[in-house]
Amino acid sequence: MIYRRRLIFVLVLLLLSFNSNSYGSITLTKHNLSVSGPGNVKSAQETRICHFCHIPHAARTDNGTVAAPLWNRNDSEQTYTLYQSTTTNFTPKQPTGSSKLCLSCHDGTIALGDTYTKPVDDMKNVFILPGTDAYLGTDLSDEHPISFLYNRTQAQNSELKQSDTFTHVKLDDNGEMQCTSCHTAHDNTYGNFLLNTDRESAICIECHDKIGWAQNIHRLSNKGWNGQGQDPWPRSDYTTVSDNGCGNCHFTHRAPGAQRLLSDPFQENICYPCHNGNVASNIEQIFENRMYTHAPDTAPAGTHDPNEDYQNSTVTEHVVCVDCHNGHVSNKTDSATAPDVNGSVEGVSGIDTNGNSKLFADFTYEICYKCHSDEPNNVSPTASIHVIRESDSWNARDEFDPGNLSFHPIEAVGRSGDVPSLKSPWSTTSILYCHDCHNNDGGGPSGPHGSDNEWMLEENYVVSDPNNNNSNDYALCYKCHDENSILADESFPEHDKHINGEDTSCSVCHDSHGVQNKIQGDSTHLINFDRTVVSTSGGGLYFVDSGSREGACVLVCHGKDHDLNEDGSPNYDYGGSSSD
Repeated sequence: MIYRRRLIFVLVLLLLSFNSNSYGSITLTKHNLSVSGPGNVKSAQETRICHFCHIPHAARTDNGTVAAPLWNRNDSEQTYTLYQSTTTNFTPKQPTGSSKLCLSCHDGTIALGDTYTKPVDDMKNVFILPGTDAYLGTDLSDEHPISFLYNRTQAQNSELKQSDTFTHVKLDDNGEMQCTSCHTAHDNTYGNFLLNTDRESAICIECHDKIGWAQNIHRLSNKGWNGQGQDPWPRSDYTTVSDNGCGNCHFTHRAPGAQRLLSDPFQENICYPCHNGNVASNIEQIFENRMYTHAPDTAPAGTHDPNEDYQNSTVTEHVVCVDCHNGHVSNKTDSATAPDVNGSVEGVSGIDTNGNSKLFADFTYEICYKCHSDEPNNVSPTASIHVIRESDSWNARDEFDPGNLSFHPIEAVGRSGDVPSLKSPWSTTSILYCHDCHNNDGGGPSGPHGSDNEWMLEENYVVSDPNNNNSNDYALCYKCHDENSILADESFPEHDKHINGEDTSCSVCHDSHGVQNKIQGDSTHLINFDRTVVSTSGGGLYFVDSGSREGACVLVCHGKDHDLNEDGSPNYDYGGSSSD
Protein backbone atom coordinates (compact mmCIF):
# COMPACT_ATOMS: atom_id res chain seq x y z
CA MET A 1 0.00 0.00 0.00
CA ILE A 2 2.86 2.36 0.90
CA TYR A 3 4.58 1.48 -2.40
CA ARG A 4 1.41 2.29 -4.33
CA ARG A 5 1.07 5.69 -2.63
CA ARG A 6 4.70 6.54 -3.40
CA LEU A 7 4.22 5.57 -7.03
CA ILE A 8 1.11 7.75 -7.33
CA PHE A 9 2.99 10.64 -5.70
CA VAL A 10 5.88 10.33 -8.16
CA LEU A 11 3.49 10.14 -11.13
CA VAL A 12 1.68 13.28 -9.92
CA LEU A 13 5.00 15.14 -9.64
CA LEU A 14 6.00 14.01 -13.13
CA LEU A 15 2.65 15.07 -14.53
CA LEU A 16 2.85 18.50 -12.91
CA SER A 17 6.39 18.94 -14.21
CA PHE A 18 5.37 17.86 -17.68
CA ASN A 19 2.38 20.19 -17.74
CA SER A 20 4.30 23.24 -16.52
CA ASN A 21 7.51 22.84 -18.52
CA SER A 22 6.65 21.01 -21.70
CA TYR A 23 2.97 20.64 -22.41
CA GLY A 24 2.17 24.20 -21.38
CA SER A 25 4.91 25.69 -23.55
CA ILE A 26 4.52 23.54 -26.66
CA THR A 27 0.77 24.02 -27.03
CA LEU A 28 1.08 27.42 -28.70
CA THR A 29 3.91 26.46 -31.04
CA LYS A 30 4.04 24.91 -34.48
CA HIS A 31 5.28 21.69 -32.89
CA ASN A 32 1.74 21.18 -31.68
CA LEU A 33 0.43 19.22 -34.68
CA SER A 34 -2.79 18.19 -32.93
CA VAL A 35 -6.20 19.72 -33.58
CA SER A 36 -5.41 22.40 -31.00
CA GLY A 37 -2.23 23.54 -32.76
CA PRO A 38 -1.88 27.17 -33.90
CA GLY A 39 -0.13 26.40 -37.20
CA ASN A 40 -1.50 25.80 -40.67
CA VAL A 41 -0.12 22.25 -40.69
CA LYS A 42 -2.01 20.11 -38.17
CA SER A 43 -4.29 17.14 -37.80
CA ALA A 44 -8.06 17.41 -37.99
CA GLN A 45 -8.57 14.41 -35.73
CA GLU A 46 -5.61 13.79 -33.41
CA THR A 47 -6.05 15.44 -30.01
CA ARG A 48 -2.84 14.19 -28.40
CA ILE A 49 -0.11 16.80 -28.65
CA CYS A 50 2.89 14.64 -27.73
CA HIS A 51 1.86 11.64 -29.86
CA PHE A 52 3.65 12.89 -32.98
CA CYS A 53 7.02 12.34 -31.26
CA HIS A 54 6.43 10.37 -28.04
CA ILE A 55 4.26 7.58 -26.72
CA PRO A 56 4.08 6.30 -23.13
CA HIS A 57 3.72 2.64 -24.16
CA ALA A 58 4.95 0.60 -27.12
CA ALA A 59 7.67 3.10 -28.00
CA ARG A 60 10.16 2.19 -30.68
CA THR A 61 12.90 -0.22 -29.65
CA ASP A 62 16.39 -0.39 -31.09
CA ASN A 63 18.19 -3.69 -30.53
CA GLY A 64 15.89 -4.43 -27.63
CA THR A 65 16.36 -1.02 -26.01
CA VAL A 66 13.55 1.50 -25.86
CA ALA A 67 14.46 4.49 -28.00
CA ALA A 68 14.68 7.54 -25.77
CA PRO A 69 12.78 9.62 -25.06
CA LEU A 70 9.92 7.14 -25.57
CA TRP A 71 10.31 7.82 -29.26
CA ASN A 72 7.37 7.29 -31.57
CA ARG A 73 8.98 7.82 -34.95
CA ASN A 74 11.19 5.90 -37.35
CA ASP A 75 14.59 7.19 -38.32
CA SER A 76 15.12 8.36 -41.86
CA GLU A 77 17.07 5.86 -43.95
CA GLN A 78 18.63 8.63 -46.04
CA THR A 79 22.35 9.23 -46.46
CA TYR A 80 22.92 12.90 -45.91
CA THR A 81 25.25 15.27 -47.74
CA LEU A 82 27.32 16.79 -44.95
CA TYR A 83 28.67 20.26 -44.30
CA GLN A 84 32.18 20.85 -45.64
CA SER A 85 34.48 23.81 -45.31
CA THR A 86 38.19 24.46 -45.73
CA THR A 87 38.16 26.38 -42.45
CA THR A 88 36.28 24.02 -40.15
CA ASN A 89 38.07 22.41 -37.21
CA PHE A 90 35.62 19.55 -37.01
CA THR A 91 34.55 16.65 -39.19
CA PRO A 92 30.77 16.15 -39.23
CA LYS A 93 29.49 12.60 -39.65
CA GLN A 94 26.16 11.12 -40.59
CA PRO A 95 23.60 12.42 -38.07
CA THR A 96 23.46 10.72 -34.70
CA GLY A 97 21.51 11.04 -31.47
CA SER A 98 18.86 13.72 -31.17
CA SER A 99 19.69 15.12 -34.61
CA LYS A 100 18.34 11.92 -36.18
CA LEU A 101 15.14 12.41 -34.21
CA CYS A 102 14.71 15.96 -35.51
CA LEU A 103 15.48 14.93 -39.07
CA SER A 104 12.78 12.25 -38.98
CA CYS A 105 10.43 15.15 -39.68
CA HIS A 106 12.65 17.94 -40.95
CA ASP A 107 14.41 16.13 -43.80
CA GLY A 108 11.04 15.92 -45.54
CA THR A 109 11.20 12.18 -46.31
CA ILE A 110 8.87 10.85 -43.57
CA ALA A 111 5.27 12.00 -43.22
CA LEU A 112 4.38 13.89 -40.05
CA GLY A 113 1.64 11.38 -39.21
CA ASP A 114 3.74 8.30 -39.98
CA THR A 115 4.41 7.52 -36.33
CA TYR A 116 5.88 4.24 -35.10
CA THR A 117 2.76 3.36 -33.07
CA LYS A 118 -0.78 4.34 -34.06
CA PRO A 119 -0.13 6.49 -37.14
CA VAL A 120 -2.26 9.61 -37.52
CA ASP A 121 -4.38 8.77 -40.54
CA ASP A 122 -5.04 12.26 -41.87
CA MET A 123 -1.33 13.17 -41.60
CA LYS A 124 0.18 10.02 -43.19
CA ASN A 125 0.73 11.88 -46.47
CA VAL A 126 1.67 15.25 -45.03
CA PHE A 127 5.37 16.07 -45.33
CA ILE A 128 7.49 19.10 -44.50
CA LEU A 129 7.97 20.55 -47.97
CA PRO A 130 10.90 22.25 -49.71
CA GLY A 131 10.67 26.01 -49.55
CA THR A 132 9.17 26.08 -46.07
CA ASP A 133 11.08 27.37 -43.06
CA ALA A 134 11.04 23.94 -41.40
CA TYR A 135 12.50 22.04 -44.37
CA LEU A 136 16.14 20.97 -44.10
CA GLY A 137 16.18 18.18 -46.67
CA THR A 138 18.89 15.57 -46.96
CA ASP A 139 21.53 18.02 -48.18
CA LEU A 140 23.01 19.34 -44.95
CA SER A 141 25.97 21.04 -46.62
CA ASP A 142 24.21 24.39 -46.19
CA GLU A 143 23.30 23.80 -42.53
CA HIS A 144 25.25 24.44 -39.36
CA PRO A 145 27.23 21.21 -38.87
CA ILE A 146 25.87 18.65 -36.41
CA SER A 147 26.91 15.32 -34.94
CA PHE A 148 30.57 16.14 -34.42
CA LEU A 149 32.67 15.83 -31.32
CA TYR A 150 33.22 19.24 -29.77
CA ASN A 151 36.24 18.72 -27.57
CA ARG A 152 38.67 20.95 -25.73
CA THR A 153 41.69 20.12 -27.88
CA GLN A 154 39.98 21.14 -31.08
CA ALA A 155 38.47 24.24 -29.50
CA GLN A 156 41.92 25.39 -28.38
CA ASN A 157 43.04 25.42 -32.02
CA SER A 158 40.21 27.57 -33.27
CA GLU A 159 38.10 30.62 -32.54
CA LEU A 160 35.82 28.58 -30.30
CA LYS A 161 35.15 28.60 -26.59
CA GLN A 162 35.55 25.71 -24.22
CA SER A 163 32.32 23.81 -23.63
CA ASP A 164 32.46 24.31 -19.88
CA THR A 165 31.73 28.01 -20.45
CA PHE A 166 28.38 27.38 -22.19
CA THR A 167 25.33 28.77 -20.43
CA HIS A 168 22.51 27.74 -22.77
CA VAL A 169 24.10 25.64 -25.53
CA LYS A 170 24.18 21.96 -24.63
CA LEU A 171 26.30 19.12 -25.95
CA ASP A 172 24.84 15.63 -25.80
CA ASP A 173 26.05 12.90 -23.45
CA ASN A 174 28.80 12.00 -25.93
CA GLY A 175 30.09 15.57 -26.10
CA GLU A 176 28.67 16.04 -29.60
CA MET A 177 27.02 19.08 -31.12
CA GLN A 178 23.47 18.23 -32.14
CA CYS A 179 20.30 20.05 -33.19
CA THR A 180 19.34 20.09 -29.52
CA SER A 181 22.54 21.95 -28.67
CA CYS A 182 20.83 25.12 -29.88
CA HIS A 183 17.15 24.15 -30.15
CA THR A 184 14.50 22.73 -27.87
CA ALA A 185 11.41 21.14 -29.38
CA HIS A 186 9.12 22.19 -26.53
CA ASP A 187 9.71 25.89 -25.95
CA ASN A 188 9.61 28.70 -28.50
CA THR A 189 10.21 31.57 -26.10
CA TYR A 190 13.17 32.88 -28.11
CA GLY A 191 11.77 32.06 -31.54
CA ASN A 192 12.89 29.25 -33.86
CA PHE A 193 12.80 27.01 -30.77
CA LEU A 194 16.21 28.37 -29.71
CA LEU A 195 17.64 27.78 -26.25
CA ASN A 196 18.73 31.41 -26.08
CA THR A 197 18.02 34.58 -28.04
CA ASP A 198 19.92 35.14 -31.27
CA ARG A 199 19.62 38.91 -30.82
CA GLU A 200 23.12 40.38 -30.96
CA SER A 201 24.18 36.79 -31.76
CA ALA A 202 23.93 35.81 -28.10
CA ILE A 203 23.55 32.10 -28.85
CA CYS A 204 26.30 32.16 -31.49
CA ILE A 205 28.94 33.69 -29.24
CA GLU A 206 28.38 31.05 -26.58
CA CYS A 207 30.54 28.85 -28.84
CA HIS A 208 32.21 31.21 -31.29
CA ASP A 209 34.94 33.49 -30.00
CA LYS A 210 35.84 35.48 -33.11
CA ILE A 211 38.99 37.57 -32.93
CA GLY A 212 38.09 41.26 -32.95
CA TRP A 213 34.35 40.76 -32.48
CA ALA A 214 34.20 42.83 -29.27
CA GLN A 215 35.03 46.04 -31.20
CA ASN A 216 33.60 44.98 -34.56
CA ILE A 217 31.31 47.41 -36.34
CA HIS A 218 28.84 44.61 -37.13
CA ARG A 219 28.45 44.04 -33.41
CA LEU A 220 28.26 47.68 -32.35
CA SER A 221 26.52 49.63 -35.12
CA ASN A 222 22.98 50.77 -34.36
CA LYS A 223 22.28 51.68 -37.97
CA GLY A 224 19.01 50.50 -39.47
CA TRP A 225 17.54 50.04 -42.92
CA ASN A 226 15.99 53.12 -44.53
CA GLY A 227 13.36 51.02 -46.28
CA GLN A 228 14.78 51.57 -49.76
CA GLY A 229 15.82 48.76 -52.10
CA GLN A 230 16.46 45.21 -50.94
CA ASP A 231 15.71 44.20 -47.36
CA PRO A 232 19.16 43.51 -45.89
CA TRP A 233 17.71 41.12 -43.29
CA PRO A 234 15.05 39.06 -45.10
CA ARG A 235 15.04 36.28 -42.49
CA SER A 236 15.08 38.48 -39.43
CA ASP A 237 12.71 40.69 -37.48
CA TYR A 238 15.61 42.67 -36.03
CA THR A 239 16.07 46.18 -37.40
CA THR A 240 19.68 47.16 -36.69
CA VAL A 241 23.11 45.91 -37.63
CA SER A 242 24.05 45.16 -34.03
CA ASP A 243 20.85 43.23 -33.30
CA ASN A 244 21.40 41.04 -36.37
CA GLY A 245 25.09 40.48 -35.56
CA CYS A 246 26.26 37.29 -37.26
CA GLY A 247 22.99 37.25 -39.19
CA ASN A 248 24.16 40.22 -41.25
CA CYS A 249 26.28 37.82 -43.28
CA HIS A 250 25.53 34.24 -42.17
CA PHE A 251 22.50 31.96 -42.17
CA THR A 252 22.50 29.04 -39.73
CA HIS A 253 20.17 27.00 -41.96
CA ARG A 254 19.75 26.81 -45.74
CA ALA A 255 22.67 29.15 -46.36
CA PRO A 256 23.01 30.02 -50.08
CA GLY A 257 26.78 30.15 -49.65
CA ALA A 258 27.19 26.71 -48.10
CA GLN A 259 30.82 26.98 -47.01
CA ARG A 260 30.94 29.17 -43.93
CA LEU A 261 27.13 29.49 -44.12
CA LEU A 262 27.19 32.73 -46.07
CA SER A 263 24.02 34.56 -46.98
CA ASP A 264 24.99 34.52 -50.66
CA PRO A 265 27.51 32.55 -52.74
CA PHE A 266 28.71 35.79 -54.35
CA GLN A 267 30.78 37.94 -52.03
CA GLU A 268 29.45 41.30 -53.18
CA ASN A 269 25.85 40.22 -52.61
CA ILE A 270 26.66 39.67 -48.95
CA CYS A 271 27.98 43.21 -48.51
CA TYR A 272 25.88 45.26 -50.93
CA PRO A 273 22.48 44.92 -49.16
CA CYS A 274 23.89 47.11 -46.39
CA HIS A 275 26.73 48.90 -48.20
CA ASN A 276 24.52 50.45 -50.86
CA GLY A 277 23.67 53.57 -48.88
CA ASN A 278 20.48 52.12 -47.42
CA VAL A 279 22.14 51.03 -44.17
CA ALA A 280 25.83 51.93 -44.41
CA SER A 281 28.16 53.82 -46.77
CA ASN A 282 27.47 53.34 -50.47
CA ILE A 283 30.30 51.19 -51.81
CA GLU A 284 28.11 49.58 -54.46
CA GLN A 285 27.64 52.74 -56.49
CA ILE A 286 31.40 53.32 -56.57
CA PHE A 287 32.01 49.85 -57.98
CA GLU A 288 29.19 50.21 -60.47
CA ASN A 289 29.78 53.78 -61.65
CA ARG A 290 33.56 54.11 -61.86
CA MET A 291 35.68 53.12 -64.85
CA TYR A 292 38.56 51.61 -62.86
CA THR A 293 37.60 49.53 -59.85
CA HIS A 294 38.48 46.68 -57.57
CA ALA A 295 35.15 45.25 -58.67
CA PRO A 296 34.16 42.20 -56.61
CA ASP A 297 31.48 41.19 -59.10
CA THR A 298 34.18 39.95 -61.48
CA ALA A 299 35.05 37.07 -59.14
CA PRO A 300 33.20 33.76 -59.63
CA ALA A 301 31.30 32.41 -56.64
CA GLY A 302 33.56 30.75 -54.11
CA THR A 303 36.81 31.93 -55.70
CA HIS A 304 38.13 33.44 -52.49
CA ASP A 305 39.13 31.12 -49.68
CA PRO A 306 40.31 32.33 -46.27
CA ASN A 307 43.08 29.73 -46.35
CA GLU A 308 44.43 30.63 -49.77
CA ASP A 309 48.21 30.92 -49.78
CA TYR A 310 49.47 33.91 -51.75
CA GLN A 311 53.10 32.96 -51.23
CA ASN A 312 53.36 29.28 -52.10
CA SER A 313 50.48 28.44 -54.40
CA THR A 314 48.75 29.76 -57.45
CA VAL A 315 45.62 31.66 -56.47
CA THR A 316 43.01 32.26 -59.15
CA GLU A 317 43.13 35.98 -59.79
CA HIS A 318 40.24 37.70 -58.05
CA VAL A 319 39.33 40.56 -55.78
CA VAL A 320 36.47 40.45 -53.29
CA CYS A 321 35.62 42.52 -50.27
CA VAL A 322 37.18 40.12 -47.77
CA ASP A 323 40.55 40.30 -49.51
CA CYS A 324 40.88 43.71 -47.87
CA HIS A 325 38.28 43.69 -45.08
CA ASN A 326 37.61 41.23 -42.27
CA GLY A 327 33.90 41.34 -41.44
CA HIS A 328 34.56 39.99 -37.93
CA VAL A 329 37.31 42.49 -37.09
CA SER A 330 36.68 45.72 -39.04
CA ASN A 331 36.02 48.61 -36.67
CA LYS A 332 36.01 52.36 -36.33
CA THR A 333 37.76 52.44 -32.98
CA ASP A 334 41.34 51.69 -34.03
CA SER A 335 42.93 54.72 -35.69
CA ALA A 336 46.42 54.54 -37.12
CA THR A 337 49.14 56.42 -38.93
CA ALA A 338 50.95 55.17 -42.00
CA PRO A 339 51.94 52.50 -42.62
CA ASP A 340 50.00 50.75 -39.81
CA VAL A 341 46.63 49.16 -40.62
CA ASN A 342 43.61 50.98 -39.26
CA GLY A 343 40.38 49.51 -38.00
CA SER A 344 38.71 49.21 -41.41
CA VAL A 345 41.34 46.77 -42.72
CA GLU A 346 42.39 45.14 -39.47
CA GLY A 347 42.55 41.35 -39.28
CA VAL A 348 43.35 40.81 -42.98
CA SER A 349 46.10 38.56 -44.32
CA GLY A 350 49.10 39.98 -46.14
CA ILE A 351 52.53 39.55 -47.70
CA ASP A 352 55.40 41.24 -45.87
CA THR A 353 58.29 43.18 -47.38
CA ASN A 354 60.31 39.96 -47.70
CA GLY A 355 57.55 38.14 -49.56
CA ASN A 356 56.40 36.01 -46.62
CA SER A 357 52.74 35.29 -45.87
CA LYS A 358 51.20 36.80 -42.75
CA LEU A 359 47.96 35.70 -41.12
CA PHE A 360 47.27 39.29 -40.10
CA ALA A 361 48.89 42.21 -41.85
CA ASP A 362 50.45 44.85 -39.61
CA PHE A 363 50.91 47.37 -42.41
CA THR A 364 48.40 48.34 -45.09
CA TYR A 365 50.88 47.83 -47.94
CA GLU A 366 51.13 44.16 -46.92
CA ILE A 367 47.48 43.74 -47.89
CA CYS A 368 48.17 45.30 -51.29
CA TYR A 369 51.19 43.05 -51.84
CA LYS A 370 48.95 39.98 -51.84
CA CYS A 371 48.00 40.86 -55.40
CA HIS A 372 50.51 43.49 -56.45
CA SER A 373 53.83 41.79 -55.79
CA ASP A 374 55.24 38.38 -56.63
CA GLU A 375 54.09 36.01 -59.33
CA PRO A 376 52.09 33.84 -59.69
CA ASN A 377 49.69 36.06 -57.77
CA ASN A 378 50.80 39.41 -59.17
CA VAL A 379 47.97 41.20 -60.91
CA SER A 380 49.64 42.45 -64.09
CA PRO A 381 48.20 45.58 -65.68
CA THR A 382 47.42 45.47 -69.36
CA ALA A 383 49.97 46.85 -71.78
CA SER A 384 47.60 49.67 -72.71
CA ILE A 385 47.90 51.30 -69.29
CA HIS A 386 51.41 50.22 -68.34
CA VAL A 387 54.29 52.69 -68.63
CA ILE A 388 57.27 50.83 -70.10
CA ARG A 389 60.34 51.93 -68.16
CA GLU A 390 64.08 51.41 -68.20
CA SER A 391 63.79 49.45 -64.97
CA ASP A 392 60.47 47.78 -65.63
CA SER A 393 58.53 46.06 -62.87
CA TRP A 394 54.98 45.15 -61.97
CA ASN A 395 56.11 44.09 -58.52
CA ALA A 396 55.20 46.84 -56.04
CA ARG A 397 57.11 45.07 -53.26
CA ASP A 398 60.32 45.48 -55.27
CA GLU A 399 59.53 49.05 -56.25
CA PHE A 400 58.92 50.23 -52.67
CA ASP A 401 61.89 48.32 -51.25
CA PRO A 402 63.66 50.65 -48.77
CA GLY A 403 66.93 49.27 -50.12
CA ASN A 404 66.37 51.05 -53.43
CA LEU A 405 68.16 54.33 -54.17
CA SER A 406 64.76 56.00 -54.42
CA PHE A 407 61.18 55.11 -53.58
CA HIS A 408 58.00 56.80 -52.47
CA PRO A 409 57.87 56.35 -48.68
CA ILE A 410 55.33 53.54 -48.37
CA GLU A 411 57.34 51.10 -46.25
CA ALA A 412 59.84 53.51 -44.76
CA VAL A 413 60.88 57.17 -44.69
CA GLY A 414 62.30 58.30 -48.04
CA ARG A 415 66.02 58.75 -48.68
CA SER A 416 66.01 62.42 -49.63
CA GLY A 417 66.07 65.03 -46.88
CA ASP A 418 65.78 67.86 -49.39
CA VAL A 419 62.34 68.13 -51.01
CA PRO A 420 61.42 71.84 -50.99
CA SER A 421 58.16 71.31 -52.90
CA LEU A 422 56.40 69.32 -50.16
CA LYS A 423 53.17 70.81 -48.83
CA SER A 424 52.23 70.77 -45.17
CA PRO A 425 51.60 68.46 -43.37
CA TRP A 426 53.91 66.33 -45.52
CA SER A 427 57.63 66.35 -44.76
CA THR A 428 60.69 64.31 -45.63
CA THR A 429 59.97 62.14 -42.58
CA SER A 430 56.41 61.30 -43.68
CA ILE A 431 55.23 57.82 -44.65
CA LEU A 432 52.34 57.34 -47.08
CA TYR A 433 49.54 54.86 -47.41
CA CYS A 434 48.98 53.30 -50.81
CA HIS A 435 45.50 54.85 -50.68
CA ASP A 436 46.95 58.34 -50.38
CA CYS A 437 47.26 58.01 -54.15
CA HIS A 438 45.04 55.04 -55.07
CA ASN A 439 41.69 56.12 -53.73
CA ASN A 440 38.12 56.87 -54.68
CA ASP A 441 37.83 60.01 -56.73
CA GLY A 442 35.16 62.49 -55.76
CA GLY A 443 34.98 61.47 -52.11
CA GLY A 444 33.14 58.56 -50.55
CA PRO A 445 34.55 55.80 -48.36
CA SER A 446 38.33 55.98 -48.28
CA GLY A 447 40.27 53.30 -50.09
CA PRO A 448 40.94 51.95 -53.58
CA HIS A 449 37.37 50.99 -54.42
CA GLY A 450 36.99 52.80 -57.71
CA SER A 451 37.89 55.89 -59.70
CA ASP A 452 37.45 57.37 -63.14
CA ASN A 453 41.18 58.09 -63.16
CA GLU A 454 43.52 55.45 -64.55
CA TRP A 455 45.23 53.20 -62.03
CA MET A 456 42.37 53.94 -59.63
CA LEU A 457 43.98 57.24 -58.64
CA GLU A 458 42.27 59.75 -56.39
CA GLU A 459 43.32 62.64 -58.64
CA ASN A 460 44.16 62.99 -62.32
CA TYR A 461 47.64 62.05 -63.52
CA VAL A 462 48.41 62.32 -67.24
CA VAL A 463 51.32 60.18 -68.41
CA SER A 464 50.94 60.76 -72.15
CA ASP A 465 53.62 62.81 -73.89
CA PRO A 466 53.73 65.46 -75.18
CA ASN A 467 51.13 67.03 -72.92
CA ASN A 468 50.18 70.68 -72.63
CA ASN A 469 50.55 71.27 -68.90
CA ASN A 470 47.71 72.42 -66.69
CA SER A 471 47.19 71.98 -62.96
CA ASN A 472 44.57 69.26 -63.36
CA ASP A 473 46.80 67.05 -65.49
CA TYR A 474 49.17 66.49 -62.57
CA ALA A 475 46.65 66.99 -59.76
CA LEU A 476 47.84 63.80 -58.09
CA CYS A 477 51.42 65.08 -57.85
CA TYR A 478 50.25 68.51 -56.75
CA LYS A 479 48.28 66.94 -53.91
CA CYS A 480 51.58 66.70 -52.00
CA HIS A 481 54.00 68.78 -54.09
CA ASP A 482 53.43 72.51 -54.48
CA GLU A 483 52.95 73.38 -58.16
CA ASN A 484 54.44 76.86 -57.77
CA SER A 485 57.55 75.45 -56.14
CA ILE A 486 57.95 72.88 -58.92
CA LEU A 487 57.58 75.43 -61.73
CA ALA A 488 59.85 77.88 -59.92
CA ASP A 489 62.60 75.25 -60.28
CA GLU A 490 63.18 75.11 -56.54
CA SER A 491 63.71 71.35 -56.69
CA PHE A 492 65.41 71.09 -60.07
CA PRO A 493 66.62 73.90 -62.38
CA GLU A 494 64.91 72.51 -65.47
CA HIS A 495 61.43 71.58 -64.23
CA ASP A 496 59.61 74.54 -65.78
CA LYS A 497 61.44 74.14 -69.08
CA HIS A 498 60.46 70.48 -69.34
CA ILE A 499 56.88 70.77 -68.08
CA ASN A 500 55.81 74.06 -69.72
CA GLY A 501 58.43 74.56 -72.41
CA GLU A 502 58.53 71.03 -73.81
CA ASP A 503 55.16 69.68 -72.63
CA THR A 504 56.81 66.80 -70.81
CA SER A 505 54.79 64.74 -68.35
CA CYS A 506 56.16 64.07 -64.88
CA SER A 507 55.92 60.40 -65.79
CA VAL A 508 58.51 60.65 -68.59
CA CYS A 509 61.30 60.97 -66.02
CA HIS A 510 59.82 59.85 -62.70
CA ASP A 511 58.50 56.45 -61.61
CA SER A 512 55.92 57.19 -58.92
CA HIS A 513 56.49 53.94 -57.01
CA GLY A 514 60.24 53.48 -56.88
CA VAL A 515 63.21 52.22 -58.82
CA GLN A 516 65.07 48.99 -58.32
CA ASN A 517 68.82 49.41 -58.61
CA LYS A 518 69.07 47.48 -61.87
CA ILE A 519 69.88 50.22 -64.36
CA GLN A 520 72.99 52.04 -65.50
CA GLY A 521 73.68 55.31 -63.76
CA ASP A 522 71.69 56.53 -60.78
CA SER A 523 68.07 55.90 -59.89
CA THR A 524 67.76 58.65 -57.30
CA HIS A 525 64.83 61.10 -57.31
CA LEU A 526 62.59 58.37 -58.77
CA ILE A 527 64.35 58.76 -62.14
CA ASN A 528 63.23 55.87 -64.34
CA PHE A 529 62.64 56.93 -67.92
CA ASP A 530 59.56 56.13 -70.00
CA ARG A 531 61.01 54.10 -72.88
CA THR A 532 58.17 55.04 -75.23
CA VAL A 533 59.38 58.67 -75.05
CA VAL A 534 63.07 58.41 -74.18
CA SER A 535 65.55 56.36 -76.24
CA THR A 536 69.21 55.46 -76.08
CA SER A 537 71.82 57.88 -77.37
CA GLY A 538 75.25 56.90 -78.62
CA GLY A 539 76.49 57.01 -75.05
CA GLY A 540 73.63 55.03 -73.57
CA LEU A 541 70.60 55.82 -71.49
CA TYR A 542 71.06 56.85 -67.91
CA PHE A 543 70.99 59.62 -65.32
CA VAL A 544 73.96 60.77 -63.25
CA ASP A 545 73.26 62.32 -59.86
CA SER A 546 75.82 65.09 -59.29
CA GLY A 547 74.70 66.08 -55.82
CA SER A 548 72.14 68.47 -54.34
CA ARG A 549 69.65 69.36 -57.10
CA GLU A 550 72.21 68.70 -59.83
CA GLY A 551 72.58 65.95 -62.38
CA ALA A 552 73.00 65.01 -66.00
CA CYS A 553 71.24 62.77 -68.52
CA VAL A 554 72.52 60.65 -71.38
CA LEU A 555 69.63 59.91 -73.75
CA VAL A 556 67.57 61.00 -76.71
CA CYS A 557 64.35 62.83 -75.81
CA HIS A 558 61.96 64.91 -77.91
CA GLY A 559 64.41 64.70 -80.82
CA LYS A 560 67.34 66.02 -78.78
CA ASP A 561 70.46 63.91 -78.36
CA HIS A 562 72.02 64.40 -74.96
CA ASP A 563 75.16 62.39 -75.56
CA LEU A 564 78.62 62.22 -74.02
CA ASN A 565 81.37 64.79 -74.48
CA GLU A 566 84.69 63.69 -75.96
CA ASP A 567 86.05 63.16 -72.46
CA GLY A 568 83.16 60.79 -71.69
CA SER A 569 81.27 63.20 -69.49
CA PRO A 570 77.59 63.91 -70.12
CA ASN A 571 77.06 67.02 -72.21
CA TYR A 572 73.75 67.89 -70.65
CA ASP A 573 74.36 69.08 -67.11
CA TYR A 574 71.42 70.06 -64.91
CA GLY A 575 73.45 72.27 -62.62
CA GLY A 576 73.68 76.01 -62.52
CA SER A 577 74.22 76.01 -66.32
CA SER A 578 73.13 73.63 -69.02
CA SER A 579 73.78 73.13 -72.69
CA ASP A 580 71.55 71.73 -75.41
